[in-house]
Amino acid sequence: YLISLNSSIKWHRLKKEQEIIDGLLSVEKLHRQAIKSMQMAILYGRKGQSDPFDIFQNKEVSQSFKRFLNILGVKQDVPIYNTDWRGHSLIWYLSPYMDDEQIRRYIGNTQCIVLFHDTHEDSFDPKEINNAGSVTQFVIIVKPLDEGFRVGAMHRESLKPFGPKMPVNFLFEEHNLKDFILTKVHNGYMTSRCCPPFNKMFEAPRSEKIKELAEKFTK
Repeated sequence: YLISLNSSIKWHRLKKEQEIIDGLLSVEKLHRQAIKSMQMAILYGRKGQSDPFDIFQNKEVSQSFKRFLNILGVKQDVPIYNTDWRGHSLIWYLSPYMDDEQIRRYIGNTQCIVLFHDTHEDSFDPKEINNAGSVTQFVIIVKPLDEGFRVGAMHRESLKPFGPKMPVNFLFEEHNLKDFILTKVHNGYMTSRCCPPFNKMFEAPRSEKIKELAEKFTK
């Protein structure tokens, strides 16, 4: 990883190269740039529903939702399920199979929500979904159609836009739906690290450690 230090550092005074390397590796180990684990909540919404508290009450799901879980490689009828994707550990929280306490504890503290909006007809107003959890940063909305799936996304104003860009009027199929969703989730996690409020938990301690190294080896 490329680490940028303040331009005022006089590199010609850095003599203990191995100690510097070890120090930077230590910073990377404690405050990784790469994301190894992602947590996502899956909600099942019916026609006319936008309030998360109504959506949380949905315990009976459709065959379309079960098909969606199969595409993602997620087991049905369990509240929490772990899978892997491209070297990342994925933790899925499945709202239809959770009780109220599990919803509050897990989904209420999840950055990403994937909403399966099970209707062909009405559009979805995403504003209320922010009430699902105080730390929710972005929401991916999946709508099943006869020919495939429509996908949309929203994020908090504090987050910068992140890819991949949502294609207009594009129908996803089983073979490309999973990778698109998880790539979007991964990039959302990466972006949230650089934006309020999570940047304080990642960038600040990382910058402080790098500053300490710079001061130590430029004396």
